[in-house]
Amino acid sequence: MKKGNRPPLRESGEGESSGRGMRSSVVAATVHFAVSHGVSMEQITANTGLRSEDLFDVGDRLPDHIVANVWQLIDAIRPGEAIPLKMASAVPDTYFGVLAHVWRYSEDPQNVLNLFVRFHKTLADRLHLEVSQGSNETSVHFSHPSDSIDGGCGAEVGAAATASFGRKYFGGDALLRVQFAAAAHGPLKLYKDFFGVPIEFETGRTELTFRTDLLASSIGKIDSDLSDSLVQYLEEVSAVLRNEAEPSFLKGIRKAIEENARSADYSIQGLADRLQLSVRSIQRKAKKRNIRLIDMVNEARMAHAMKLLSSQKLNLEEVSFLLGYSEVRAFARAFKRQSGQTPSDFRRSVR
Repeated sequence: MKKGNRPPLRESGEGESSGRGMRSSVVAATVHFAVSHGVSMEQITANTGLRSEDLFDVGDRLPDHIVANVWQLIDAIRPGEAIPLKMASAVPDTYFGVLAHVWRYSEDPQNVLNLFVRFHKTLADRLHLEVSQGSNETSVHFSHPSDSIDGGCGAEVGAAATASFGRKYFGGDALLRVQFAAAAHGPLKLYKDFFGVPIEFETGRTELTFRTDLLASSIGKIDSDLSDSLVQYLEEVSAVLRNEAEPSFLKGIRKAIEENARSADYSIQGLADRLQLSVRSIQRKAKKRNIRLIDMVNEARMAHAMKLLSSQKLNLEEVSFLLGYSEVRAFARAFKRQSGQTPSDFRRSVR
């Protein structure tokens, strides 16, 4: 296909988020894997509008529907082969981008988890992550809107690649069990052999569960100066992703949230007042764009919380006050609900 005549990169479906998409390293790895397993680049171009040179020309992000569509092509010609596990075994650390380098120089797996919670959207804008941490077990649940398109293939790759990375750098004893929302794409024995722990499918959730005590085990590889530099870079990338290529409505909301945060106001009413709109009006505008305002506010509040807790100069009462909470207990409950850790545990992990 000639350069001037190829179809444009297709947009996401109506009603989907208009974020910047998925990290190009994830898209490139999936495309290269597909081509090496029998899918032609011509098929990929016809299905998605993507050309091989786009993997280098489009910069750091590509539309996230591409990966789901490519997985549909792979699954059609290689059914029943647990092909996502093969990809997870083959992808390099660069699949995770800069996050992989930060993880390699982290003090312990718990800090790795904290960083994943903090910067997971540098991998994909619409990746959703929840952490539930107890005294014995810590579960990481993740999902993406594309899961319903690719039958869970992308989720399998992500879970398997994460498990492989963990074994490589932190040892293999921390993982306790694995759950997948979708059905298996091959014989169960292949999955059991790969993960080495109990595994379930069609549970409605994709989740990795770890031993909490082993997450805190020191691995003695920390390089604090390098780690700090990489974290700073990720913060800059996150800021760019929040602001670039966003509709003016979203930019206005983010700006209003940041301005209100200076006075510890994280309420929807305060947000509406700042934008000079009624609550009903701003909620209606957000709903049309498939946006949950409370999620945007909580995401900003969580980012501010982590930044404040990373400094040892403020006590928890002061942090709670700056975040608009009436008492420390309310802040602690909200923080643990979103990160899986108490504020004190998070602060200790980033010292």
